[in-house]
Amino acid sequence: MSSLDQKQIILTIVQGADGKEWAAEKNGWSRDSTVPLCDWEGIMCNPVDKATVEAVELAQSDLSATIPEEYGQLTGLRGLMLRQNMIFGTIPNSVANLPNLEVIDLSLNKISGSLPVFKSTKLRTVLLFGNLLSGPIAPNVGEYGKNMIEYDIRENELTGTIPMGAAAFEGMENLNTLTLSQNNFSGFIPGSLGKLKEMEFLYLDKNNLVGPVPRDLLPSDSKLSEVWLHQNALSGTVPSAFSNLVFLIDLYIDGNKFTGTIPKDICKDEVNKDFFEGADDLVSLEDRDYCQSIACPVNTVSEEGVYPCEECGASSFYNPYLGQSGQCVDLSEKDILEIFFQATNGETWSIDGMNWMRDGVEDCDFIGITCDSFGQVTEIVLSNADLSGTIPPEIAFLEHLHILDLSDNKITGFLPSDLRFTPLDVLNIGGNKMRGIVPPKLCLDEGVNGNGKDGQYRCDRIACPVGMYSSTGRSSAGSKISCQNCYDEVQFLGSKYCDERFYLQSPSGKKTGLGLSGKMAITISTISLIVAIGVFIVMRRTRKERMVMDESEQVP
Repeated sequence: MSSLDQKQIILTIVQGADGKEWAAEKNGWSRDSTVPLCDWEGIMCNPVDKATVEAVELAQSDLSATIPEEYGQLTGLRGLMLRQNMIFGTIPNSVANLPNLEVIDLSLNKISGSLPVFKSTKLRTVLLFGNLLSGPIAPNVGEYGKNMIEYDIRENELTGTIPMGAAAFEGMENLNTLTLSQNNFSGFIPGSLGKLKEMEFLYLDKNNLVGPVPRDLLPSDSKLSEVWLHQNALSGTVPSAFSNLVFLIDLYIDGNKFTGTIPKDICKDEVNKDFFEGADDLVSLEDRDYCQSIACPVNTVSEEGVYPCEECGASSFYNPYLGQSGQCVDLSEKDILEIFFQATNGETWSIDGMNWMRDGVEDCDFIGITCDSFGQVTEIVLSNADLSGTIPPEIAFLEHLHILDLSDNKITGFLPSDLRFTPLDVLNIGGNKMRGIVPPKLCLDEGVNGNGKDGQYRCDRIACPVGMYSSTGRSSAGSKISCQNCYDEVQFLGSKYCDERFYLQSPSGKKTGLGLSGKMAITISTISLIVAIGVFIVMRRTRKERMVMDESEQVP
């Protein structure tokens, strides 16, 4: 490609009046410039032929533009670094398909659309954090990633599950850092991530991941030194296999649904060392409980879910989980109902004779509430009442609740795994707008919707998974009603219908085939039962300071 052709392509990123003003302040950056293209500000060329553009490095340059489709013609491009500008629009397929790309850094912009699969087998660094990317991670995200070292897509709006399989992250056999934090991922942590023998840094915090930590994630030959799992909805106990990680220095698990205790073998002074910094005057070395630097024990809380921890105190307050922040659960039924009312936007409910939270009205007299002879709440039936918002986890601490029917509303969010603590016989959340999967611990809660009474524990008896539907939003224990497959995207947990748009019509007019969501739904539902049974790391992330990496990657 001639220098003239490259010049025309490079200049396609100069867009509109703002672009012209931006370019006027840069050395070169004009069709009429006498400055050689390879000497333009932010342009780096091949040192041998001194003509082929190999890198565009315009980080923090106040550039406002979309990424030009034409940049896909720069087949010699090894680095595209546009960090911390005002880049918007999507990542063109032509750019994702560049064959020689080694570093792409588009972080801290306003890029939207889906997350592409980059097809350069030479790619070593992908930095896309701090954007507006949405949708799922492609199942073949790692198909071309055998040389990938760092993959960072935190702080976006990505959804779906973390893909599994040889073409997913397992294909990135040299991966050192995987950062998926602060998105909306749901489902399980794939144990197969433990196959990545070069991985030192794993950041999965601030998502909606459920289920236990898989033991396969923690092999004895692992190089993991930082594991961030905090602020998800992970459950079960904390695996003692964390003690296998001989290089471990940061382990953050607070803000989940873990029960039990922290295994003593994990509690070492070198793990989460920063939480005891400045504590010399408060607690001696001999008296330090290093387990509290990993997570506060059950029935205690703290500001961050780790040391220093405070007991719940009063008998009416309780906390069943490790590593909880904020306040202990108030076991007062009236207070729990008030939390539920606020979380589901009670002021907008459409109920005739609405009397919730009215002066002089007892909680047992609230519409939709049934109590036993002792004044204890046993039923909440509020179907088709325009509830919105989310189901608060506190509802699970109604100790005598047997029926919870919130069907046919506009509830969003995720199904709390906390509901396993209630003695529920009936749970009906069908016909809402909830996402994710049924938490595996809830799938194993005997008696809910007849689950377990025939020896089978099935998540679809709680709610049909995403990609499936039934007339009730779940399967029945007697197989009279079962969840049916939709061809493509049924977006919600517990769907009661399948839009005709998502079916594939065969020539005979019969509805055939399973789409991606339907296949994933079956896979995830099955897994829930099994589970319940020259690139460098820019800087070490520290949780206390919540540092944002601001050093640009350079192409060597």
